[in-house]
Amino acid sequence: MKEIVANSLSKEEYAAFLATVPHSAFHKLEWLAALQVIYPLQIQLIGYFQGQDLFAVTPLMGLRRGPFTFWGAPIRKCNTPPATIFCSPRNEAAKALPALHMWVRRQRLSYVQVTLPDENNHAEDLADKIEALDNLELDLSMPLQSIWDGLSQQRASVRKAVKSGVHVHWGYRSEILSAQRKVVQDTYRLQRIEPNIPDKLYATLLTTQKSNDVRVLYATHEGRIVAIVWVICDATRCYYWDAAGLAEARELNANHLLVWCLIRWASKHGFKTLDLVGTSIGGKGGSRPGIGRFKQSMGGRPVAYRIAYWYSPFMKILFACYRQSLQLSKRLKEIRSGKDVRHS
Repeated sequence: MKEIVANSLSKEEYAAFLATVPHSAFHKLEWLAALQVIYPLQIQLIGYFQGQDLFAVTPLMGLRRGPFTFWGAPIRKCNTPPATIFCSPRNEAAKALPALHMWVRRQRLSYVQVTLPDENNHAEDLADKIEALDNLELDLSMPLQSIWDGLSQQRASVRKAVKSGVHVHWGYRSEILSAQRKVVQDTYRLQRIEPNIPDKLYATLLTTQKSNDVRVLYATHEGRIVAIVWVICDATRCYYWDAAGLAEARELNANHLLVWCLIRWASKHGFKTLDLVGTSIGGKGGSRPGIGRFKQSMGGRPVAYRIAYWYSPFMKILFACYRQSLQLSKRLKEIRSGKDVRHS
């Protein structure tokens, strides 16, 4: 068998190969360029060769933090779903991973993380650490009526939105951005956290709507936009990439109607999976527990992935110190909490 190696590719080589194989929406050069408008990202394009044959590619993202550059496919905090498999086509992950491991070691990178499908059984032998990740997804291979029947708890909510006069539309005009700011501000104020997507990224995606296959689905009530969903697609998957709504949208169940309309549209257009982008438990996967429960109520089911990590020796020491500091901080809080209870 010919040796498998990983080497750098030019943009032209990368794009030419990607055009010939099934690939993730988040591996496209247009998506990476949109991110680079917002973030100081370095992009390293990697190709996997068996002999002279190129069989898979990886877009490795590098984000500098102080003196270190953190690399990932994808890297966190750059608005790319964590469950995006590190290579295209995704079914070549097991074959490509050993070559990526050797490439990381040759480059002497301090920190690298990549997402793997759960069936990659040899990752533990290569990576410094493996972490489980579940991602909420809806299988669209089922008949649409079966999906609707499975929404036993939420069918009434969808019907209520319709009876309340909520209407759903597709829209791409720039005016959608002002409405987006309002619904985002309302959503995150309720959650008491800061928005995780900059306004400029929404604007960039709207201007690259065709090349990034971005769609905007929104709900109106009495002529006002009350909720918005940003949808991104590739050949087989439809991504519920981002969603926000006004407080009144909750009372109207506008979000339920939006998701059901998206399910119908994605099923009709032949997508195999509706990727709801988030975990069932919240946290590192990118969604809060309440949002995870809502996505599960609309048919999302946890699908297992894994994240592989490589660290330099110095980074291992740094992370060990960081973990110890977190444990010490937690212990001090427990001690202070105990003192407060005794003195109350």
